[in-house]
Amino acid sequence: MAMMAGNGTGRLYFDVDMSALQRDALEGLIRGKFGGGFSRIPELVPKVLESEQAPIRKVTGPDGVAIAVGEFGQAFIKPMRLPNGDGIEIQGSGGFRDSVMLATGTGSWWRDPHLRQWEGGGYAEQSDFEWRG
Repeated sequence: MAMMAGNGTGRLYFDVDMSALQRDALEGLIRGKFGGGFSRIPELVPKVLESEQAPIRKVTGPDGVAIAVGEFGQAFIKPMRLPNGDGIEIQGSGGFRDSVMLATGTGSWWRDPHLRQWEGGGYAEQSDFEWRG
């Protein structure tokens, strides 16, 4: 079920090198404790399972990005390109970001035994963000 449908169950996955202070801050953000746009997440994902730690690795190459979260899952994100090489970006896409880059995600999968398991169907999005506070 898509997150935006509500009544979801989720879990945060933290890199094994992340500090307890960083984990606490991100857990507070996702649980809506700091207000702002993220304060609506508990309405969409009211059940949050205990966080997991796993090695998280990101490799950026000429064809896209590969991300692995321990044995839980992996994502392959290859931005779609126009004939001139520019990425296909949508502005004002809503949600928690101002714009998204359309991409393919073939080969992506997730297998946490306590959550819905899935295989990527080919569609993906990529968004850059920066959060300070």
